[in-house]
Amino acid sequence: MSDQSSPIRVLLIEDHRLFREALRTVIEAHRDFRVIGETDSVPQAILFLKRQPADVAVVDLKMFDHTGPAGVRALFRDNNSLRVVAFSNEGDSEAPLDIVKAGVHGLLPRNTTSASLLDAIRSVSRGGVFLGPVIADRIFSSLRDGHMDRRVQAPPVAVAGLSPREVQLLRLIASGKSSKEIAVLLDLSVQTVRTYRKNLMKKVGVGNAAELTRFAMFHGLVGPRP
Repeated sequence: MSDQSSPIRVLLIEDHRLFREALRTVIEAHRDFRVIGETDSVPQAILFLKRQPADVAVVDLKMFDHTGPAGVRALFRDNNSLRVVAFSNEGDSEAPLDIVKAGVHGLLPRNTTSASLLDAIRSVSRGGVFLGPVIADRIFSSLRDGHMDRRVQAPPVAVAGLSPREVQLLRLIASGKSSKEIAVLLDLSVQTVRTYRKNLMKKVGVGNAAELTRFAMFHGLVGPRP
């Protein structure tokens, strides 16, 4: 939680430079905030937080498309007091309830106002939570419809022999993450990731990362790249 006598230290995690610059401009226009860094990926943010703690991370939910809640939790690995405010689009792959359960403290629609963003950062930095009205409605609907207790669907039969860790690794490889990025996200050594990758290719019967990606897409573990 932030010491309210000093500016709230904010880390921006956004891969669109123009939007990231707009966020910095909005936030730094107020004396009670200080943007201490910017990254364009979750792995970079994790490495940044090892060097310099932040009070609040502002992140686009799409940055977790291929890591899901595990990526959210990875942000807290070396910064337990970190608070997270995320932007969500209607079509984001991760349900708001799942992301909140993973540790996000504030959730806003991407088209939110500057005032709502600043209110969200202030609120979570003081230990509170902040949900945009539309997001709150979606979470309420999930609870009302019983989604809170839903179980993760079983993997397709063709990949049922893979362990949860192997499925997670397969998703990350197929999303274009390097061995170094995967190592940071999963808190593993690069060599361990390479060993996993080698064993995974042997297990599913492919010879390279491109074929592994096609395998993942074919079995519905990741969407086609844009």
